[in-house]
Amino acid sequence: MAKKNVKVVDLSKPVRLGKPYYKVLKPNGLDSKGNQLLSGGYSNLNYAPNLPTSDGKPGKPLSVSGQIVMCQRGLHVTSEPNQWGAGVAGNRVFTVKVFGQIKRDGSDKICCQKIQLVQEVHSVGGKWVPKAPNKTYTKQEVDKIVSDVYNKATAALTKALQEVRQALR
Repeated sequence: MAKKNVKVVDLSKPVRLGKPYYKVLKPNGLDSKGNQLLSGGYSNLNYAPNLPTSDGKPGKPLSVSGQIVMCQRGLHVTSEPNQWGAGVAGNRVFTVKVFGQIKRDGSDKICCQKIQLVQEVHSVGGKWVPKAPNKTYTKQEVDKIVSDVYNKATAALTKALQEVRQALR
């Protein structure tokens, strides 16, 4: 009996794609176009538990088992989020890391075995840039930030006044 060639896929290391890819989600965390996980139909996979954290850490990876098939089974991401609902009010866009098997069809999208939502982004001047994380600060952290800003501003003003006084002499 002939041996089958079996390709072992390392799901622990991200695949380098050469350009950024994105996942577009509805405000409630569902896929903007439905997600084709099950052969023959769309499912409304909820990505909410896998979103990046409010302090900017990537979300938990999400994967599908079995053979992936473009437009039928797998986790779909795009290099052109505007074509997949990024401009719809309330929709959210995330950069992604992809792992494992990847299928391409020559378009802007790819089908992946495993993805990780890394960071939420928004469009500024036609470019996708990171949104600032929603960090919660303690009172002590706020006080230190305010103090640092005040001290730097005071030092800059003092220096500027000295230069003006010297110039007037």
